[in-house]
Amino acid sequence: MMKAAIVIPVTRPDHLTLCLDRLMQQTFPHSEFEIILIKDSQQVLQLNDTDIRITEIEENGLHPGLRRNLAVKITKAEILAFLDDDTAPSKDWL
Repeated sequence: MMKAAIVIPVTRPDHLTLCLDRLMQQTFPHSEFEIILIKDSQQVLQLNDTDIRITEIEENGLHPGLRRNLAVKITKAEILAFLDDDTAPSKDWL
């Protein structure tokens, strides 16, 4: 079981790159957390190679809050963290 899941509803995919880059720099062990991206089916995300597990969920038309709730239902992580796609967390955020 993953220790933590970071849930990000993707509404501005052009801002997501910085957010993901910062998450890849986290000092928290990468094997202990996953990133869950909830996006529209029309969105094509360019993801860099990483040792962090990234799950993409396609769900059209939902408000970001409802997208977060959808991700909560699928994860088994002990800790849930939520970010917006335009956030740039510090490397010790998690």
